[in-house]
Amino acid sequence: MVDMAINRFIELGKQDTTPLSSDLFERLKERGLKKLKLATQEPLLYAMIYNTFVNLPDNLKNEITSKYAWMHERSNDNLLEDLDVSLFRESINPEKAIDIVQLFRS
Repeated sequence: MVDMAINRFIELGKQDTTPLSSDLFERLKERGLKKLKLATQEPLLYAMIYNTFVNLPDNLKNEITSKYAWMHERSNDNLLEDLDVSLFRESINPEKAIDIVQLFRS
């Protein structure tokens, strides 16, 4: 049931084909707004997914944790796609900046 809900949420997200900004922080904002939009369009679906990950039943903890890791990894891959690192200031190491942002997203 959780797999179906996650897959449905992913499919709904793919329906919005609006191109994302090449700026990392704008992209994070856009993706956050996209998730909020999906949550308002499908509140029961979002609530189910949210409650599954927040209120982990002990007997399903390992399975759900691995699903969360899979979703997070997919999200990171998509986050870095076509990113314009030239938008960082010259004094900023893009790889380190991206690592820090990903650390705080975890």
